[in-house]
Amino acid sequence: MALTNYGKLLKIAASAGVLSDYVKKKLNPGTGKEVGEDMKKLVGTPGAFRKKLLEMKPGPERQKFILDAALAKGKPNTVPVSIPLPDGGKMTYWVMPSYLSVDGVNLPISAEDNQRLADAWGMVLPTNKIITQVYQNASKKIDPRPLSAGGRIGDKTYSGEEVVKHKISDSDSAVQYSDNFNKALGDDKDGIISGYYKEISQPNKDGKVSIYGLFDKGKPIQNGLNTSHTTTKDPSGYAHTEYAMVSRLLNDKVEIETADGKKIRTTMEEVMSDPKWSGLVSDTPGGMKRY
Repeated sequence: MALTNYGKLLKIAASAGVLSDYVKKKLNPGTGKEVGEDMKKLVGTPGAFRKKLLEMKPGPERQKFILDAALAKGKPNTVPVSIPLPDGGKMTYWVMPSYLSVDGVNLPISAEDNQRLADAWGMVLPTNKIITQVYQNASKKIDPRPLSAGGRIGDKTYSGEEVVKHKISDSDSAVQYSDNFNKALGDDKDGIISGYYKEISQPNKDGKVSIYGLFDKGKPIQNGLNTSHTTTKDPSGYAHTEYAMVSRLLNDKVEIETADGKKIRTTMEEVMSDPKWSGLVSDTPGGMKRY
């Protein structure tokens, strides 16, 4: 499997010990600095991140705050997911067991900032097909209860129409939906958890944001295709976020065990670039796609 140029650059940077410097320059646009001690302290103080987030409106300032908080918390753990090969054997990749969170809040992150986190941690965004595989392998599947059906957000009650028109991206909506998720989850946090959210997947062909999930009876309500949601590359400059649009990333490493027992260690980028394997993890040809 031949590495793409981007994959080569990451591997060269990692082996040379300069990836962290690259990340410092790229992940905090306009600053070029590593996440500061104040942010690390805030993330480490129970309730502090949540309080600050609730004070913020959607937009660039909140996006940077969420990105910095995720970086301060650090790279998430991953667990294996194995899928069968058509002729026997299996492919295994490693995925976050739940959604990216800080202080009990599943982060309403933009697609581009999600890509920045993946680059920082040597991880990749899932495809729609991978999100389905993760759901199928989940030990706990939680049925979604979108706020767009109406209900309480904080200390107020909203109709579904009000949520869709006025509250879809608000911080209090994200916190409320996270609280609802945590209540539904209870104390059983072991294994893979899936179903409740729309997960950011690799972009559509036109570069628009792809979100996939909200599984109802095993089927995604949000299918990820043909959304009009934009990134900052759009002429409007608007980066779309939602209360139920979250991150679940994968490690780039992949292990393939063929039917005859041969083991192949490779990367997700290489798998997606190889016609022999790409169909196992993606329904869209053309290799890995990035925001």
